[in-house]
Amino acid sequence: MRRTQSDRGAAITAACLFGWVALLVAAHLRGRALLAAGERLFLGFPPLHATWEPRVTLLVLAPIAVAAAVIVWGPDLASRARWTHLMYASWGAAAAWAVALAATDGWTALTTPLTHPTEYLRVVPGISDPLRFLRTFTERIGAYPTHVQGHPPGFVLLLWLLDSVGLSGPGPAAAVLIAAGASAVPAVALAARDLAGEDQARRALPFLVLVPAAVWVATSADALFMALAAWGFSCFVRAALRPGGEGDVLAAGSGLAFGTGLFMTYGMAPFGLSVIAVAGVLRRVRPLLVGGAAVGAVAVAFLAGGFWWYDGLQATVVRYVAGAGGTRPDSYFWWANLAAFAVAVGPAAVAGAARLRDLRLWLPLAAVLLAVCAATASGMSKAEVERIWLPFVPWTVLACVSLWTGKAAVRAWLAGQAAVALAVQLLLRSPW
Repeated sequence: MRRTQSDRGAAITAACLFGWVALLVAAHLRGRALLAAGERLFLGFPPLHATWEPRVTLLVLAPIAVAAAVIVWGPDLASRARWTHLMYASWGAAAAWAVALAATDGWTALTTPLTHPTEYLRVVPGISDPLRFLRTFTERIGAYPTHVQGHPPGFVLLLWLLDSVGLSGPGPAAAVLIAAGASAVPAVALAARDLAGEDQARRALPFLVLVPAAVWVATSADALFMALAAWGFSCFVRAALRPGGEGDVLAAGSGLAFGTGLFMTYGMAPFGLSVIAVAGVLRRVRPLLVGGAAVGAVAVAFLAGGFWWYDGLQATVVRYVAGAGGTRPDSYFWWANLAAFAVAVGPAAVAGAARLRDLRLWLPLAAVLLAVCAATASGMSKAEVERIWLPFVPWTVLACVSLWTGKAAVRAWLAGQAAVALAVQLLLRSPW
């Protein structure tokens, strides 16, 4: 007897859930075995950069309440609310979800990650002349904290700018990172509406809000990088679909976002492959040229200030190889990275990708997966990708639209996503 479409869907779902769990278990057990054999993974709980530290207090009621609100009312609001209102509501809900998760360790957990000796804020008090900081950044890179060594100087300059206008310290920095990271949700939804229509974008929104990766949004600099990538990619998609002056303005905005991101994280570079892939499929070269010119303008501005991106990258590679990157085994992280990424996107995204048939949404998904493969092949993404790959997460979560087989099913998948986030937050201790 021929199986029904429903049976096939259930079989695919079961296989995806089994595969998701199996990948995480295999990555953890293999990581534990490597640690026992003396390999230097620098991971407390493979494949995540965390330690096993279960803790539950009454503060857990806050993320449970946020998750329950999104699960119960999110699907209905996503279907009926005015689009503009929905954009602001999703932004606020995403911020609330990230903040509530982090605050299970107390409100100071929103700022503590930014005060660690390895973080960017440590450098700001020593900057008296930002141009001198730029000119000497590459030659003095070994004197800076670990995260500064691993990135271009753009984010440090942003923190210096906040400090110079009176918004100093971890509080304002945390607010910027959380607000920016949460804004990736409406940015990705706008691109989904342009590519696949408003109905599909609305279906994606509850999943974009309740993504497990929110655990690393409050508070890490990668949340800001995610926002720059989201708005840059979204503007590029809109530019490719809107010829003429409006398209040029959007393409320029895309280039400025990506260009700014390139000088905050070298991890933005693989997104160039995603943009080129979209331009090729849509057969739109002009936005690529306009956006590329805007990226070039940002590069010229930094070069005029004394910093050349490629020199900074080479210096970072030297520091990376001399540190953890030079000892972590490639063969393990080629696939363990995918396990960490699977935690960040959640089981719903994996099942959704297996069931996704909308080629319009496969375009950004495939483009981003190409960027993930490039990041892995570079050898510069070994571990900690649960936060490093945050810019790739929301585009992967778009696949969850294929799980919209009824609001009961949607709510069940959303509950699963929330459960993963809560488990990571309450059972593991992450530095971010």
